[in-house]
Amino acid sequence: MRLLGAITIACGIAILAACEERIVSNHPMLGGLPGAETGTPVTAPPGATADPTAVAGKLRHVDENGKVTLIARAPRHLMKHIYDTLFDNQPQIFLEQVLSEATKDEYYGRGVDVMEAFNTLREHREDIHALFNAMPRGEQTPGLFIEPVGAGAQRLCVYGRAARGLRWNGFDMVMEKGNWKLRWFVNNQQ
Repeated sequence: MRLLGAITIACGIAILAACEERIVSNHPMLGGLPGAETGTPVTAPPGATADPTAVAGKLRHVDENGKVTLIARAPRHLMKHIYDTLFDNQPQIFLEQVLSEATKDEYYGRGVDVMEAFNTLREHREDIHALFNAMPRGEQTPGLFIEPVGAGAQRLCVYGRAARGLRWNGFDMVMEKGNWKLRWFVNNQQ
């Protein structure tokens, strides 16, 4: 009987020694908040899908020749590019990579230099700053939704108390060659 008990214990220890600890997911409460610190990396729970708008690397790439390429897979990326190009006074990058072709065509069609689009928005950059503060995470801001407005354009707006006092309460954008481009700012407060 003692021998059988010893063999059972030895087998149990051998089985436990062969076990491997593997963390499939780790998502502690509040672990996904910016600045949260945990002992192990926060990973997605089983069955979670990847963010299709995630960009590997930076949203702004500068090659060895100094050429800047902006990536805007999501409205929040476009917002960053609008903000950066206006506040850093980068009209060439704004006109080439942020402003939509449809908006440029409207300026050309009216016989107005497209540089006026940049100048107008730069003049109202504090209004844009106020709007972006009202939607700090872009399309991921709670309560905001992307609305189709026709001709392939999509609209992201804030309403109600968040929109009070804003010159513009949203902006329209279109997808061009895999990147969101600015159509224009709107004020359609309801």
